[in-house]
Amino acid sequence: MITVGFCVTQVCLIFHPIWLYPIANLPSYFLYAQHFNIIPQNTSTPNMPRGNYPDQVTGMYVMKHALRSDAGQTQIGDVVPLESVHLPIHLTPCFGQVADPHLTAETSLIRKNLKC
Repeated sequence: MITVGFCVTQVCLIFHPIWLYPIANLPSYFLYAQHFNIIPQNTSTPNMPRGNYPDQVTGMYVMKHALRSDAGQTQIGDVVPLESVHLPIHLTPCFGQVADPHLTAETSLIRKNLKC
């Protein structure tokens, strides 16, 4: 089970602000990251509701980009201190039966409408 208080994100940018004046106790490096949500899964246990469980076949959580509810369905992202990153993970894409013909090496990180 994923620990409460942690989230899965895709790091898009790491940066170091240059301040006009020194600011005490402020982190040196920040990152911009986009959030993922867990897609609820069924369990093999009878009468158990769908929930944040790993996939029964792969043993991994199924994720999707977190989207705002606005008309543009933009991805949710945050600027956070680099020190808040605890553990890198690998996300394995789920392409479905047919690969999206628009998916290329240049666009693979920005396509948000891949269906699993």
